[in-house]
Amino acid sequence: MKTETQPHPNAEILAQSVGVSVSAHPETCSERLKPNEEARRLTPLQAMVAAHYQGGEFDHIETQDDAQNVGDGLFTFCVNEAGDAGDKAEFINMLNRTIEQLRSLVGELEAADGRIGEGVAA
Repeated sequence: MKTETQPHPNAEILAQSVGVSVSAHPETCSERLKPNEEARRLTPLQAMVAAHYQGGEFDHIETQDDAQNVGDGLFTFCVNEAGDAGDKAEFINMLNRTIEQLRSLVGELEAADGRIGEGVAA
């Protein structure tokens, strides 16, 4: 037996605010507002990251949501950056800038010579 659900009282206002018309079929409003699964799939560049990061440790990842929850912050960072890049060359440039920033941070930490908190506002 199919249970009918009533749309939320503000569903039409919400739908209109994101450009979805619900006047013709208000019963499908909530369906139209659900996240698009296809839109959450990894882009080809993100899939390349999953296939090659740590020898393919995360090659089973298929969605951006899954990539956020693997417990490896560097992998998640790389997937997010790949999603922001226009193409592979731009992504590689982004990674190279990140490497430079990390090297600079390592240098700063090594130069701090155990002076934890120095230069940090309280």
